[in-house]
Amino acid sequence: MLYIFKSKKKLPPNAEKTIRILERKLRKRHVISKTISLENLEVFLDEGSAVMKISGWVPNKRSPVYFRVVEKYRNASFVFSKHLETKKVPFIDRYHAVTGVRNKLIQMFLLATNGISIPKTYYTPVYDAKKIKNAAMFLQFPVVVKFTYMERGEGVFLAKDAKKLRQILEKNKEQEIILQEFLDNDFDYRILVLGHKTHLGETRTRTDKKEFRNNACQGATEEFFPADEVTDDMKKISEHSSRIMNIQVCGVDIIKSREGKLYVIEVNFSPGFTLDEKMDELNQAADYLKKWHEKR
Repeated sequence: MLYIFKSKKKLPPNAEKTIRILERKLRKRHVISKTISLENLEVFLDEGSAVMKISGWVPNKRSPVYFRVVEKYRNASFVFSKHLETKKVPFIDRYHAVTGVRNKLIQMFLLATNGISIPKTYYTPVYDAKKIKNAAMFLQFPVVVKFTYMERGEGVFLAKDAKKLRQILEKNKEQEIILQEFLDNDFDYRILVLGHKTHLGETRTRTDKKEFRNNACQGATEEFFPADEVTDDMKKISEHSSRIMNIQVCGVDIIKSREGKLYVIEVNFSPGFTLDEKMDELNQAADYLKKWHEKR
């Protein structure tokens, strides 16, 4: 069996015709093929785990995959192709398994599959009633809704029930969206990592009781503390995350659960720096860039 993955979106007549002709010619060569829509993909991410399900498909080393007309879902085809690699399922084309993108979906996938604790994360290219139900069973309400390409707390919502979740998804059909479990907290941490080494820590505490985001640009207060006051476990998870992402200048956002477990919620590849000259962020960044420049 050869599986041909394509987009469910309406394709130009010639593209659809090409697939039908290809299937017919494969049959003449005694190759059974089956066309499946990549929109059917469901991704369940947890620490050290990436489970992927597609209706009508079962991973099999003897059933290779051919990606055909899936460019609309490049990030979905990337995470799925990496999953195929772990299952030792052959696929073409190989370029699908390479990306320089570091948006929220790619980050959560790379962190989870490299053993970093993340909030449970669910993704599908297109949400429907069945998938929303599957996501809710996996995550439990309330659920955090995130646009994968937004920054600074924008495009992040809290859905307290299925009705609110459906409303958010219906309103933003054109967005690539991930859903995550909500980790109850009063504040979060941002660790400034330069050259894969911890240089500074800060706490970000929201001041609006109706708000659940801790972003400074959303009104949270910041308190900075030196690297030697960052706990060893927080240093380890931050520095490891920066290496996984291959980002030399980053801010690693971490939530500590009520039980004391650390979860990485994002690795910011262009972290915002406070403009307060009294703070040490820009000094740390300038010192690091100076040393890096001199070595080159």
